[in-house]
Amino acid sequence: MDFLTTVEVAQRLGVSPREVRRLATTGVLTPVKIGTSWTFSDTEVYRLQRQARHPGRLWSARTAWAALELLGGASTELIDQPRRSRLLARLRALEPQQLHRLAGKRTEVHRFHASDRGLSRLSRFVSPTGISAVADQATAQRFGLAGVASEKRVDGYTRVDLTIVVEKCRLVPDAAGNATVRQLPEGLAVDHLLGTAPVVAIDLMDSDDVRERGSGRDRLKELLDGV
Repeated sequence: MDFLTTVEVAQRLGVSPREVRRLATTGVLTPVKIGTSWTFSDTEVYRLQRQARHPGRLWSARTAWAALELLGGASTELIDQPRRSRLLARLRALEPQQLHRLAGKRTEVHRFHASDRGLSRLSRFVSPTGISAVADQATAQRFGLAGVASEKRVDGYTRVDLTIVVEKCRLVPDAAGNATVRQLPEGLAVDHLLGTAPVVAIDLMDSDDVRERGSGRDRLKELLDGV
């Protein structure tokens, strides 16, 4: 993993160094101190660049999860009937990349590095999604990712307090790390959607791996075409 200085990040994002420092203090970027200077992983900055190319208002977490439930072929009680109808019409007009961006508030994503032992512990705290979900061979076949799943990475949702998970699994913040922990929004009963095709697909699109992103995109395309 390469690291960028504050000035380099500012140039990449087209903002001032002061704005980069603000992004760091608000948690949008994760600073890594090398010597006396802040640096930032190029992977995390690239991820932020991709988001910045598509400005516009994102859906609320409730709307995002309602959309994923509708994509799975079910109705949803997360929103009322008039909004369900409007959301279905919107889904029919979306491309996978647009859906991925609009649903960006569906979860808080935290990335860490974990030892092999830490990953093993973490797998007991989370419901698998993304690359962890395709560890199941049937799921891997559906996503065209047979043989790609790795025991060296974990991606999953937890309702356990994040500080407890970090402590128990000895996780170290790392934007390009091997452990992704997702926190579900408070007050949303969406556990029944975890592990479903729309959720696994949209979470795969968060990956830094081109093949995994493409697999998630293609599966979302199939689901959108079926709405």
